[in-house]
Amino acid sequence: MVLITSLIGAGLLAWTAVTCYVAFRIGRWAERRSHP
Repeated sequence: MVLITSLIGAGLLAWTAVTCYVAFRIGRWAERRSHP
């Protein structure tokens, strides 16, 4: 049971990190396009 909980926690943490990274990259890309 603890293994499943820690696995879900690690998955959520990784998903959050990837989502933040993608949002950051898209923000930088949009900023570069709007300000050539």
